[in-house]
Parts: sequence; structure tokens; C-alpha cells
Amino acid sequence: MKNAYSVLIMTSLSHFFIGCFSENKSYFAAEAPQKTIQLPLPFPSDLTYQASPLAEVLIGTKKVAPATFKISGYGTFTGKRLWQLGLEGEIVGQTQTQLLLYIEKSSTVHFIDPKTGKITQSIHPAPSPLTSKTGIAQGMAFTNDMYLTTKGLYTQIVENGKTDETFKIGITAQKWSENHIQWFLAPVTQIIDVQYKPIIKDDKALIINPQQSINKGHSYQIVELTTGRELSRSTTEGTYYWLSDRYLVECTATQLQMIGPFTQQTLWQIKGNFKNGSVSAIGHQVSIMTPSTNKIRQVCIINAFNGNILQTFQLPYLHNTRLEAAYITKEKRIWLRFLKKSFETPATYEYDYWVQFDPISQKAQWQTHHHSESLSSLVPFLDL
Repeated sequence: MKNAYSVLIMTSLSHFFIGCFSENKSYFAAEAPQKTIQLPLPFPSDLTYQASPLAEVLIGTKKVAPATFKISGYGTFTGKRLWQLGLEGEIVGQTQTQLLLYIEKSSTVHFIDPKTGKITQSIHPAPSPLTSKTGIAQGMAFTNDMYLTTKGLYTQIVENGKTDETFKIGITAQKWSENHIQWFLAPVTQIIDVQYKPIIKDDKALIINPQQSINKGHSYQIVELTTGRELSRSTTEGTYYWLSDRYLVECTATQLQMIGPFTQQTLWQIKGNFKNGSVSAIGHQVSIMTPSTNKIRQVCIINAFNGNILQTFQLPYLHNTRLEAAYITKEKRIWLRFLKKSFETPATYEYDYWVQFDPISQKAQWQTHHHSESLSSLVPFLDL
């Protein structure tokens, strides 16, 4: 009898969890037909792409093992392969002129010319922030001469199997050629996790400080790259966003504005009700999604260059699906990107898919496969 009760309890629990799981999988546009997007250029669909220091070259990567990828260069405007590396590793960042390839097995960082795919310099052994398997590389920024490391509260940097105590919570600058700290910048607010890496331009670095809570004030600093000396600091009652690796956007409850990241000049400004809004970008388009009544969202798509509003519309209830951004094509079609990181497998997504949405009928016209990472990585670089 005891076994029978156990089976009954386990069956009931399994039905309960299956029900919860099924409810969580009720994605937006689940009933829409699935469509494969035909791109205007012949980029392989089994790669994911990222920008390089050259606008005319994209980097395609294909994962072959954890932290190990096949890496190729492709023409941005042709979709044709330009070169392929003989080495396999991970692109961990870039300088203003070079790609940085980290090979874990040899503990080496190779500087790669993005135009030719040739190695121009190698660093061995690789710096400990790169070799530490704690995700700290996500908060690093690089030049040809030095690198900046952002250390959060719960991350560790390991050197020869031991915690390197020379790295404190904050931002540390070191030269590639020297094993000592050039300068250290203490955090303005506590770094629990790294939200943004430093942004380097010429002889300056822009530091967006961690936001402690939404709509409770946010700040960024501009520091001198060679010394870490603070040159200026700006604050807002809202939130700063660094988008598409080029746009600094400030969003408050009443306005959205684009700021020159190193000039601090307002480039354009839009007034409106943006309370609790979230801002994102795809290529040269900025979108802001603001919650309204009855689970409806107001969406505004903006030209990032001049601040012109391209489209505004309402979205119905999204069934708890996470909306990343909205995009408008040359044919005035509305595309929505839905993206959610996987909590089960690091560096992967539970879903990454697109939906074409008709704002008049308020219906989804089609959806892509729920793992459209290749398409998502290309859309910002294509004129669709």
C-alpha cells in the first residue's frame, strides 16, 4: 500500500510540474506559421556573426567545443568568406584595429588582423583574467597596449591555481607587456555583476556604473586611459544604456535622449511617458517598450542617427515571452525579436526567434525557428 501511495504522489507531482512547464512554454505567436527568412546575401546559416574593427568585415563563428570555435571573416556587403583561421579558439574581444583570439590549451592570446586573418602578435601566457573560468572576461576591454578588467563582488581571478588578491573590486588597468597594475578605479556603486564593460575610444574610457535599482539614479564616468584619472561624471534619475556598441541612450520617466558618449552633448531628445520603459537597439534603430494598462505595451521605433520616430504601435499580452527589441524593415514590416538566456546551459538561449507582427490586426503573421541565433546576429548589419 505504501508503494502505491508513493506512486500516486510521484504521479501527481509529475503532472503538476509538467503543467507548470507547459504553461511556461506558451510563447507569443505560438500559433503563427513558421517561416525561414531568405537573406539578400549568401551568409552561411550555421554560423553566428559579430562586428570586427573593420566595418566591411564580419566575423563568423561556429562552436566545436566549450570555449572553442571555428572562426572566419566575411565581407559585410557581399556575404562571401574572406579568410578562415587555422587555429580554433574563442574571440574574447577586440582593440580598435585587431581581434583577440584566446586559445585555452596553450594559454595564448593572438592578435588577428581582421582584413587578412593573419596573426600580428601573440601573448603567452595569457593574462590571468582571461584564463580564470569565472566569466570575468565579459567585463574586459582592450587596446593594442593594455587591457582593463572589471571585477565584481563575487568573481575571482585565479593565478596558478590560487586566487589573485591583487585584483580588487573595481576596474584595473594593465599593460600586455608588464605584469603589474597601471592604475585602479574603485567602483562608484557596488559591482554585484558586470552589466557593461568599459568603452574605449582613443585616450579615454567610458565607465557605465552598475545600477543598484531601477529608476533610482544611474551614472557614468569618463576617465583618462593612461592614468585612470576621472575627467567627468554624469548622473541621471533614470537609466543609461549602451547599445549596438555605439549609442549612449538616457531614459527617464519623461524623456528619451541620445548622448554623444565622449562629448556628452545631446544629439536628439524625445518627450513622452516612458515610465518603466526598457530600451534596446538593432543596428541603427532604437526601440523603447513601455508597459501600459491591461498588460498592453506601447512600442516606439526610432532612427538612432537623427531621432526621427519610424513607428509607434501597441502590443498585446506576450504570454510572459521576453521581448528584446522591435525592428522595422524597408517594406515597413514590423519584426519583433524575442530572446531569453538559458539558466540550464551557460552562454546559450532558451529561445531566440523573430515574429512579423501586424499592428493593425494585432496578430502575428509568422514566426521563425525558436533558435534563430544566426539570423539575429546578422540583422543589425543588413539592410532589410
